[in-house]
Amino acid sequence: MKLIELFEDDFWKNLPRDMTLLEEILLDPNLLFEMANFREKKTGFPGVVFVSSKMASHGPRVKYYLRADKQSASFSVSIAEEPQVVANSMKYYDVAFYSKYVIEFVRNNYEALLDFWENGHDYDTDELIEFINDIKPV
Repeated sequence: MKLIELFEDDFWKNLPRDMTLLEEILLDPNLLFEMANFREKKTGFPGVVFVSSKMASHGPRVKYYLRADKQSASFSVSIAEEPQVVANSMKYYDVAFYSKYVIEFVRNNYEALLDFWENGHDYDTDELIEFINDIKPV
């Protein structure tokens, strides 16, 4: 898909707004979750990929930010065998550009990311370090 086609496609316009991390935390202030921010050194592309154990009422996903900040605009990509953008609050051209990298990152790390989503809240220190070390860049 060419970049110009992405802007013409209604797909981007119909995505739900991606909540900020602060908004998600405020939905359930008693929520307990584990998280990691992966930066370019670990992912192979600019920006921050936020990965967490299960939180909120949505399915498994990662969030992408241009910079780490609880109130920054972001987009979310499903943790699935065929990942896709499922929510967005960034400018369309940023999503069109960076989503291909985040989708590939999720494909490369699908099993590890899904296990962290489901079980990360129970990881001990060794399991958490192993998870971080096993992440494959794009």
